Amino acid sequence: MYLNRKVIALLNEICSKERRMELVYSLAAQTVTGPYREALSEEFKDHAEDEKEHADIAMRHIVALGGVVQVDVEKLPIWRTLDEILSGLEELEKDGIALWQELLKICQDNNDAFAHVIESVLETEIDHLDE
Repeated sequence: MYLNRKVIALLNEICSKERRMELVYSLAAQTVTGPYREALSEEFKDHAEDEKEHADIAMRHIVALGGVVQVDVEKLPIWRTLDEILSGLEELEKDGIALWQELLKICQDNNDAFAHVIESVLETEIDHLDE
């Protein structure tokens, strides 16, 4: 029972961060400027959709474990330049990856089949970081 509470708490934290990332990417898509605006905007929109799906995965697993989804989205950052946007997104992605990796370790240590889903999410998150 303790393990489920710990996993649910971590999933709620992940869900909150993923929802925030969805909003941050959406905001970046609308506010990015410069010669690469159109391409970057489309990329950011795609990333926002991925983040939404990751939050949905976390929410479904919370419910499957008998928990209650509690999303608390922190205030969005204000970035004015492309460099600020890109470096800010990189930091937020690293934070998200660390949380998913923590969850993966717990699931692997307990032979939880959800580990395979987490590995897939981590692949996408790492792709975001590389892009």
